[in-house]
Amino acid sequence: MIENPMVAIGASQDLAQVGTCILTECQVPLVKCLGNVKCAANLICLQTCASKSGEEEIDCQIRCGDLFENEIVGEFNKC
Repeated sequence: MIENPMVAIGASQDLAQVGTCILTECQVPLVKCLGNVKCAANLICLQTCASKSGEEEIDCQIRCGDLFENEIVGEFNKC
């Protein structure tokens, strides 16, 4: 199936906005996360979910959260 180019553009813009927000508003939680094995693994796991869509993507994100949840992951997610 060929993805609608407008959807792909919108998704990339959303991702850019999230990245900008994380880098400007969540610097301390991000540094803590990258320094924590479980939190860094959670970020990698979530990246694998990006190739999925709909319910499958949501299920993947929940699975990542279940596998790698700890206090630092929670702090980063709150930000």
